[in-house]
Amino acid sequence: MFFFWVWLGTHTFYTQAEAVQLLFPSHDRVQPIWQSWDEVPATVRQHIRDEPAIKDARLVGEFQCLQVFRGTESLGWAILTEEWGKHEAMTLMVAITPNLQVQGTLLMVFRENRGNGVKHPKFLKQFEGKTSADPIEVDIDLVHVSGSTISSRAMALGVRKSLFLIHYLTHVDAP
Repeated sequence: MFFFWVWLGTHTFYTQAEAVQLLFPSHDRVQPIWQSWDEVPATVRQHIRDEPAIKDARLVGEFQCLQVFRGTESLGWAILTEEWGKHEAMTLMVAITPNLQVQGTLLMVFRENRGNGVKHPKFLKQFEGKTSADPIEVDIDLVHVSGSTISSRAMALGVRKSLFLIHYLTHVDAP
């Protein structure tokens, strides 16, 4: 006789409010830019589909683009988005500074029974300081988590997509 344990279901590590507080501890206000993918202009979504580095990014599911403030000073943006793991979507938040660098990344919700090693600070710290000029790719400028290779790639894709969105939002050619 043998027994095995299977973890089924969703594991929530952070709520949106908790994630924003961890990534922007001095903030006092959050202003939504986009609350869903339907609010993102079609031209922006098409640019994502046309961009080779992010063409496989998920453009459905949970998504928010929030600008974060302390008083009147913009501290940056928090992008809450999803990417596919092996079988299910994972929810992450990416914090981007006003100078368009990744300030931090958090795994918020994980829906699979394997691969959640990407929640660990040692992995997440690799994203800090990255910009859209960086590859942000496993085996190029990121070391994947053993047993979480697919999740590592998904997190990298989510970060690249988030940087692209904010770069597009902050430049003159933005809609």
